[in-house]
Amino acid sequence: MNFRNLDRYPLAVALITLVGAGLRFFMLDRESFWYDEGLSDWFSRLPLATLWGEVPGYEIHPPLFYTLLKGWSALFGNSEAGLRSMSALLGTATIPLVYALGRLAGGESRGYSTGVVAAAIFALAPIQIAYAQDARPYTLLVFATTLALVGAFWLMAHPARAAAPLLGLRRGERATGPDWQAARAWGALTAGAALALWAHNLGFTLVASLLATTLPGLLWIHRARRSFAINAFLSGAIAFALWSPFLPWYLSQATNVSSSFWAKPLDMAVVGAGFNYVFFLFMTPFWIKALMLGMAGAGLLAINRERGGFFALVLGGVIMIPFALEIGLSLAVKPIFVPRTLIWTFVPFSVAVGAALAPSFRWIYKAPLVLLLVVGLTQGVWGRFHHQKEPWRQVVAMVVEKAGPNDVVLTIPNSVAIPFEYYSSRLNPGLEIIPLPAPFPATGMDRPYPSGNMAEPGFTRADSVVFDELDCETSSIWLVTRFRWLYDPQLIAFENLFEKCDLIESGGYPALHVARFGKKKPEPVTAP
Repeated sequence: MNFRNLDRYPLAVALITLVGAGLRFFMLDRESFWYDEGLSDWFSRLPLATLWGEVPGYEIHPPLFYTLLKGWSALFGNSEAGLRSMSALLGTATIPLVYALGRLAGGESRGYSTGVVAAAIFALAPIQIAYAQDARPYTLLVFATTLALVGAFWLMAHPARAAAPLLGLRRGERATGPDWQAARAWGALTAGAALALWAHNLGFTLVASLLATTLPGLLWIHRARRSFAINAFLSGAIAFALWSPFLPWYLSQATNVSSSFWAKPLDMAVVGAGFNYVFFLFMTPFWIKALMLGMAGAGLLAINRERGGFFALVLGGVIMIPFALEIGLSLAVKPIFVPRTLIWTFVPFSVAVGAALAPSFRWIYKAPLVLLLVVGLTQGVWGRFHHQKEPWRQVVAMVVEKAGPNDVVLTIPNSVAIPFEYYSSRLNPGLEIIPLPAPFPATGMDRPYPSGNMAEPGFTRADSVVFDELDCETSSIWLVTRFRWLYDPQLIAFENLFEKCDLIESGGYPALHVARFGKKKPEPVTAP
């Protein structure tokens, strides 16, 4: 590598970050909120006392993201673009961190090129663009985990400085000043780990991955250095202390999820689909998947040659161990395998792929690989911008357009009323919406809570009394359901309305279903 040209790399990273920002902020309001984003808006409107005192008792995500979104929406509004722009900014800010991680993993001679390629792959990755345009905590999780990985890999790359006492004190020697760069690396690891835990309850997979790979290796390297063990203990203790106020809620939520959760039972098809989702979302051609997998493997081998087996082992570990943890818990306790909670593993994956392109063989051989990679990623980006989320804006507009002045909208589960009201309040504020079996949050009811969220009860036959008070003679009754196989698997609500009224129209989308019921026509009388 020509070190006289290192000044080119910051410019390349700046251009990559600019392109990544453009893709993440492009048409943020093109699609309507989907169900979960509607909940994000609803939670962000709550008072802080409620958000931190009551919500953790039933919601299955920590309240930090909703708190940040509350402050963000106060500045930028709660429109689709306003709420999603925080995720877009976090996704953009992660790009230079991916470069830093690649630079550390690639080594002195090839780290810069590894970092640039990894940052470019991450910037163009369709799944990262998709979640950067989503008002949910997953991009915060990606940012936090990348920050922690940068700190961990810096400490791995500078073992002597990692072992230096953080306060610059040495027994038997004259006190020296602290190594601020090492302190920043420890701080990045500590803050990133704590933030990952606060971003999502499955953020523990990052901490577990680092504990299983990085810590044992560094402890072995520094087996005669008590100062490193003290630094590591302080880092872990501070991270735990920062997260510990949430621990009682975490244990309570874990109990709720272990008793009931919506994730599908695990089999090879589910695992394969999840792996494909995390690394190849919207990238349909088989050749791009095979190419990236092959390059990731080659990249780990390149890192092993350049940096040693320790670096390759850690990078591969933080890609695969989180999958193993979620799969293991799903098999041993309760299905919790949710691929979107693992999208942060694309960061070390992109570094591994980047490392495959960094070794100094001739560009005449490297250029075709780069071209194929760019074509595959571009195809995925194209697919991302032709993908449709749950179309609540269109669904509500359709209902409002057809609804009469006395129509009633029933929603199952009760939380479906939240995204419905978000759009109906702008189109027809007077439309009556009745969440079933009770308004959200409906806690403490004597019935199943099938999603693990203890505010969304299932619908039972005991709730059928609500239909006695409804009149379909002079108005229409709309039934809007989401995941009715989960919340009303016996179709109790639909059957009750079908007996009481005539079905006028019925249809929907993969997760949504809308049915309209009206006046029951008299049955024709036949001659005896």
